[in-house]
Amino acid sequence: MTFERALNLAASFKCVGLTGLFASGKSTAAKMFSKQLDAPVFSLAGEVRKEGGKAGLEPSVENLRRLANDFRERFGAGVWAERAVKGMQASGSEWVVAESIRSPAEVSVLRKFFGKNFFLIEVRAPLAARFERFRQTARGREFSSLGEFKAAEDKQVKGPELSQSIQDAAARADFVIDNSGTVDDLGARVKSLAARLKPAK
Repeated sequence: MTFERALNLAASFKCVGLTGLFASGKSTAAKMFSKQLDAPVFSLAGEVRKEGGKAGLEPSVENLRRLANDFRERFGAGVWAERAVKGMQASGSEWVVAESIRSPAEVSVLRKFFGKNFFLIEVRAPLAARFERFRQTARGREFSSLGEFKAAEDKQVKGPELSQSIQDAAARADFVIDNSGTVDDLGARVKSLAARLKPAK
């Protein structure tokens, strides 16, 4: 089935999309929305990591950024969202969650497919808090200082058309969730927003 033909099937789907900077809490929020909406999670970043694994790349932030942008240049700026949509179509779920949206083109693909049933959410947290959270992950040793972390992040925040531009993606958000507090705080905010979205038609 082509992507264009699939547009006709999107009326029965609803999608929560998550964007945000490094370690803002997107993955945690995605799991929480998944529980609240009984929705499978489709990670655009996961699609990039799959391709990186096939190519035998070390899964560093810089390697994956370059790979993602290379595919955008070769196959179109919205390629990672289009790949995720294929999995969403096969899920059979009323709700799905799209995690790690990093460019306006990816937002456009999802809005085109889901129409009014797409809800983009930016997850926000302060820089220092995000750095500390990143240090607790499996890739935590990748950056030895807050400055290195910020420099790597800046490459994703604002970029040309065929690259990552989280700032421009986030500017299109329908909702913003503050994740400067505890996991329980985030859970409460996700639960509240999910309750607001459920009756949306």
